[in-house]
Amino acid sequence: MDLINKIFELIAELKGYIKELERWGIKRANAEKEYNSVLAQEVLIERDKGTAIGVIDKTCKGKKNVAEKRLERDIADVMYEVSKEKINLGKIELRILDSQAQREWSVKE
Repeated sequence: MDLINKIFELIAELKGYIKELERWGIKRANAEKEYNSVLAQEVLIERDKGTAIGVIDKTCKGKKNVAEKRLERDIADVMYEVSKEKINLGKIELRILDSQAQREWSVKE
């Protein structure tokens, strides 16, 4: 019965990881939107200044406000991927527990 409890606990954990994945997915999308918006604004500012087109991208990405938004985006992206890996690991653990339970239940006494 302890094995069954472990399986149900793991299923509950997986549900939590899925909610975490959803939260990070939303944060990831919002961070991408904010980064692109700030970058676009800075590009327009640099174009109005007459900055050479070839260096505008690097100049804008080096600005503190743009770099911070890019960092937020990258962190959200990493955490989204970490959440996916937690789910994958949980599924592997669940398969192992399921196999173990099948072996225990199929043993004839």
